[in-house]
Amino acid sequence: MAKDDINYLISLIFSSGRLIKKRMRIKKKFSPLQILTLHYVKEHRNTSMKDIASFLSIAPSSATSLINGLVRSHKLKRVSDNKDRRLIRIAITSQGEAILDAILEKVKIKMQNIFSKLQSREIRSLIHILEKICSNDSQKEVKK
Repeated sequence: MAKDDINYLISLIFSSGRLIKKRMRIKKKFSPLQILTLHYVKEHRNTSMKDIASFLSIAPSSATSLINGLVRSHKLKRVSDNKDRRLIRIAITSQGEAILDAILEKVKIKMQNIFSKLQSREIRSLIHILEKICSNDSQKEVKK
C-alpha cells in the first residue's frame, strides 16, 4: 500500500471513528466502556474477569473497578464457578440485560441514520471489509 494511501486511510479511520462516537452518544448513566462490557458479558455467558480485561485491553485492576461499579448498580453479578470454587464468573442480570437492550435499540437507530448515506451494496462491502479485518485480528489473537 502506498504511503499516501495509508496516511489517508488513517485519517479517515480517525475522522469516522470520532464522528460515530459523537453521534452515538446516549444520554444514559453509562459510559461506552460500560456498554461494551455489558454487551461482552451478555454474549459470553459467565465469563471471567481476566477475559473481560483481555477483551477490553485494560489492566485487570481497571476491569475490577469497572465490574465493581456495574455490580453495585445491579447490572452484573458475580457467580461462583461450579467446577472450581476459586473462580468467580461475571454474569449479566435481568436488569442489566433490559438496560443493554434499550441502549442497543437506540444505537441501532443512530447507526441507521449514520449509514443512511450508503447504498445497500456499499453497506455489504463495508460489512465484508470489517469482517475481513476482524477475522485477521482474531486469528492473530489465537496465534499469540
